[in-house]
Amino acid sequence: METSTYRSLVVSARSAVLLVFMPRPNGRLHGTQQLAVELILERVGAVLGEALRITVIDDVTHPEIVRSFKVNELPSFILLRRGVEIWRHSGSIESQLLIQQLSDQLTSLNPAS
Repeated sequence: METSTYRSLVVSARSAVLLVFMPRPNGRLHGTQQLAVELILERVGAVLGEALRITVIDDVTHPEIVRSFKVNELPSFILLRRGVEIWRHSGSIESQLLIQQLSDQLTSLNPAS
């Protein structure tokens, strides 16, 4: 499987967090789109689960966090290291592309791995 090449990536989950900004269920993102993002996150977790922690934030429960990160489009993916934003993607993205981009970012944090 292609994604198995990312499994050797070793970065402490305490230093890398993927924030996923989503609309509240039954909000602006419906049905198949909501399911697609959830499936993407499952794939990311399966491939990079030991390398980062994934935290989902919805726009209704935590609007102050959404505003503080200046998120204008949902879904949005923001990678943090020790609380500092190092990468961002707004809008839909295919799981393989997201995994590759996150893997590239995490590798640059720990080039010896």
